[in-house]
Amino acid sequence: MDTITCSINGQTISLSDNGTLVMVEIELTNQIYNYKTTSDFDGQFKFNHIASGTYNLSAHIIGHRPLKHDSLFIGIGQISQLKIGLGSLGQDDFKRKLEQ
Repeated sequence: MDTITCSINGQTISLSDNGTLVMVEIELTNQIYNYKTTSDFDGQFKFNHIASGTYNLSAHIIGHRPLKHDSLFIGIGQISQLKIGLGSLGQDDFKRKLEQ
């Protein structure tokens, strides 16, 4: 890795049972950059050689509540480890979506 960019490694899990979540779509965005990746069959994901800065993080998969986090700072040359946990949607959540 060079000293101008940074990397993020992580895992996606279900908050209901701590099980691995596969095929979670994960996105890092700011005013300049938009990076996207998907977790693999082990729930692992990577962002390599991304520009340092402050990002909005989002993650979503069908059947779980989406995650949105603002102001995630990633420094130059930094290698960050993230664990993203997503909660399951319950029957009430599906009812509210249908009513919208």
